[in-house]
Amino acid sequence: DSIIPKNGIEKAFNHYLQGTSGREMIQPISGGYYVSKRSEQNILPVSGKDVVTTINIEFQDAAESSLRERLMETKALWGTVILMEVETGEIKAIANLHRSKDSTAYTDSRNHAIVSEIVPGSTFKLASYISLLEDGLINLTDTVDTKNGVVSLVEDFKIRDTKRGGYGKISFGDAFVVSSNVAVSKVINEQYKSDPNKFYNNLKKYHLTDPLELQLPYKSSMIVRKPGDKLWSGTTLPSMSYGYEMHISPLQILNFYNAIANNGKMVSPKLVSAIKDETGVIKSFPTNVLSERICSEETIKSITPYLEQVVSNQRENWTTDIINGTAKNIFTTEYSIAGKTGTVKNEFWEWNKKTKYNRTYTASFVGFFPVEKPKYSCIVVVHEFVDTTDNNHYGGVVAAPVFRDIADKVFAFDSEVEHRVLNNENSENKERINSEVIKNEDEITNNMINEVQVDIKKGIVPNLMGLSLMDVLYVLENSEIVFEFEGQGKVVSQSVKKGTEIDKSKIIKISLSS
Repeated sequence: DSIIPKNGIEKAFNHYLQGTSGREMIQPISGGYYVSKRSEQNILPVSGKDVVTTINIEFQDAAESSLRERLMETKALWGTVILMEVETGEIKAIANLHRSKDSTAYTDSRNHAIVSEIVPGSTFKLASYISLLEDGLINLTDTVDTKNGVVSLVEDFKIRDTKRGGYGKISFGDAFVVSSNVAVSKVINEQYKSDPNKFYNNLKKYHLTDPLELQLPYKSSMIVRKPGDKLWSGTTLPSMSYGYEMHISPLQILNFYNAIANNGKMVSPKLVSAIKDETGVIKSFPTNVLSERICSEETIKSITPYLEQVVSNQRENWTTDIINGTAKNIFTTEYSIAGKTGTVKNEFWEWNKKTKYNRTYTASFVGFFPVEKPKYSCIVVVHEFVDTTDNNHYGGVVAAPVFRDIADKVFAFDSEVEHRVLNNENSENKERINSEVIKNEDEITNNMINEVQVDIKKGIVPNLMGLSLMDVLYVLENSEIVFEFEGQGKVVSQSVKKGTEIDKSKIIKISLSS
């Protein structure tokens, strides 16, 4: 009898994997043995096909090890990581770890990425912002008064910001960077209270109200309330604006962010790319486009800098405070990251011999990189852990470092990511050179050479863009930098990124063009 898989890829593609049983006639011989017998009734078995997954082994190892380490530190109930290729929707890594009953280990016992719907919290704010921008109801530079960080939009229902004392008057864009619940709930409530269906229909357009169609069978328990539902109340709309009163799977949240990274084009997540047999590929699974555009390019261009500032922003906004991104701790100069943190309080009562009140947290971070031309999107969720210090439960502290650790390893393994970063830097430098043509050329060259010499003294790779070959030879003559070149004219690209530590064993390849 064949074994029928219960879940996962094995269940979904069992008809390809299992093959066909054979049949052979046998006859007894002396000694209690049997030998094959030629017969027209004999049927040769047919081997099962090979299912080719989209998983990258190196990325999978990185995701599992980084997640496991964080779960062991926080003692969370479970965690998940999904790494997706932006343009194709191919899932390159998917890690699901659940705490064992004796709390001594974490095992892959449940596909939390797909079947465990969570309260998304502030990661859902991106959908609220895009809805408002698409409907032309607010600009990111408009000022919102968050007062002292507490607002009552419905009687006896208070919405709070995490910062004590609030942010006062703040731009709506900066409110996203600091993750103000008050700002987004006020604006959403003001603009959609009279017609909440308009907001809901926008979420439907973003594929955030119905389960995703996947290659794997799964049972969805997602909840996104609709106006008119029995449980819809005056608190629902403002709560939904910052990701409460709903349950959505981590994969569905990631798929939405992936569409933003993909310039508005939403594709289905994909775990299997092809079916093969001994002759080669017999069936392939092309990228499935769910929507050519979920929102305008203009909206994406306006919100993306704020997604990036969640990680990079530390600029002074007024005299008494600084607008810091909620994931500024994972900022790196190696490549750019855009994303959003999420922190959810899970509060409940336990009815035992004594009534006991409990509070746990869910921390998440979802984003994409590199920002200039995104190659990968990723979500990290750490679910149901206790914070005894009351300060180490935020998405930026718990989940974002896991994202950064995985992204660092992807950056090291995938040369195309580095290539995209370098290409963007090269184009920026070309623009810089072109814009300064009207200035005195000798003055420009001297300034650039001075910058290069300063960097070399610091032991870091300089920016060689715009220099002639003679200039490069001059400034690198007595340095430890080894380089190769091709072409004529001025430097338009360099293989090693500026600002990295000089490595004597590494050859820098530069290209020149006139």
